[in-house]
Amino acid sequence: MKYIFLIFLPLIIICFFSNNNVKAQWVLADTITNYKSTDYITTPNSIAIDNENTIHIVWQKKDVETNENSWRIYYAKKPANGNWSHPIPISDTLYRSGYASIAVNEKIQKIFITYVKVYDNFRSEIVLAIQNSNLSWQKINIVNDSLQNSQPTISIDNDNIVHITWLGMDSLYIHQIKYCNYNNKIWKVNTLEDNFFGDLYYATPSLSISPKGCINILYLNVINGKPRNVHAKICTDKWEYELLNESINAQGILKISKSGRFNYIYNFTKDFQFPFKVYYTYKDNEDWTEPELISNNFDGYCTSYDVDNNNKIHMMLDSLVWAFKAGTIYYATNKSGIWNISKVSQESNMYFSSFKLNKNGIGHVIASYEEYPNPTDLFHFESQDNLISINNNFTNYIDSYNLFQNYPNPFNSSTIIKFELPVSQFVEIKVFDNLGKLVSKLANKVFPYGINNVNFVSSDLPSGVYFYSINTKNFSTTKKLIILK
Repeated sequence: MKYIFLIFLPLIIICFFSNNNVKAQWVLADTITNYKSTDYITTPNSIAIDNENTIHIVWQKKDVETNENSWRIYYAKKPANGNWSHPIPISDTLYRSGYASIAVNEKIQKIFITYVKVYDNFRSEIVLAIQNSNLSWQKINIVNDSLQNSQPTISIDNDNIVHITWLGMDSLYIHQIKYCNYNNKIWKVNTLEDNFFGDLYYATPSLSISPKGCINILYLNVINGKPRNVHAKICTDKWEYELLNESINAQGILKISKSGRFNYIYNFTKDFQFPFKVYYTYKDNEDWTEPELISNNFDGYCTSYDVDNNNKIHMMLDSLVWAFKAGTIYYATNKSGIWNISKVSQESNMYFSSFKLNKNGIGHVIASYEEYPNPTDLFHFESQDNLISINNNFTNYIDSYNLFQNYPNPFNSSTIIKFELPVSQFVEIKVFDNLGKLVSKLANKVFPYGINNVNFVSSDLPSGVYFYSINTKNFSTTKKLIILK
């Protein structure tokens, strides 16, 4: 019976995807590496894209020919209209795979890579590598634990603070989720209180920062042999914990959009048996929505996803031919209101894809190409279409502040004042007369990401020149308006 299933599994996958309304078209843009068959690339790799649409990636490479335990972390980039740079080794030689994550800070023009520096089976460090504007690299040892650390994830907030979370060990059998941030050259390391016993060292915690600056970590936890996904959050000085679901034997991924929506995708498998089922749920306030089933009877899982400014999901699904052998990569999105799935790779031996949208809505995928039994190269796929547009009505990314001229102006009794925010945040809008006296306070609250507006009614004010100002944590400006009666 098992062999009959394996024979018909490719047909099942083809039938499943042929029933979806597919529009996205993908091309193999580049072969990033061209290693010898004796070389070995392990994953996950990590991708980041800056405001100039330059792609930055990081991965790991093992040279079997040189030394069985010879690993290194590598970095490369590709400008929007250029070619891939020559791979640069970031780490020293590692005893085994070190797991790396990358982030780009636009404001101070730096690249951050965090990875695990492994010495032997029990000793390792968490390292942060920083590339400055002069292209030099600075390496900082964050944690020098005596036992294993693995799977670091990195993020940068609006105040340029670096945040890292990882899976650590305080004793041989006790795993812990650890978190630290880097501000003014001082590392603050926390161990989350919700410790757990287990051997799920491969479960990468996901890290996301809300528009209000709260740190959110999603991780896999095992209590009394029962796995569960836990959401930990800290906004001031105390961690809060939320149990999302139980009996989930695979790590979920949490991402918070610019509007503040919490998005949660998880791969469900009972007792780690095939096939997988991929689910999506979200919350804007307190309650999570009923999970949506994205795939059913599909031997694959979600490896990464991105959220656009319309709160629509764009994800990668890696199919499995059998067990963990590589298969085909698929793209799934709910931008039309229903889930549509299309094939990214024509090859049937791709896996561990990493995905990111650029500011123009073009999707980029980095994936490992497996030449059995070892994966040997990295491929770059690119969408031919703008993935964010809905019915050809593209909503541009908003990545800066703006206060618009009020309309109408001059005006008699009322006018509209519009302003633009790159993230959801607290906003004050005030109106002053030409002597600087405050005559009206129009806003004093948190506004969502995007274009917002307030109404100014001037029925009690005489004709004349007035000034209106906007103040946020990172932006302030003033414009002139005229009341004419």
